[in-house]
Amino acid sequence: MDKWKCTVCRFIMEADKEPKKCVHCGADPHKIRALFKKVRGWGWGRFMD
Repeated sequence: MDKWKCTVCRFIMEADKEPKKCVHCGADPHKIRALFKKVRGWGWGRFMD
């Protein structure tokens, strides 16, 4: 699972795909950034935000 961070409320979510909205504040998807992305075969990717 990847980790996503809402730039409005700073809530961190775990999901396989980019969430359609923030589950905490309801912000639009363009306000959600990838925090960690799981890279196939290499474990966790690097910090992105």
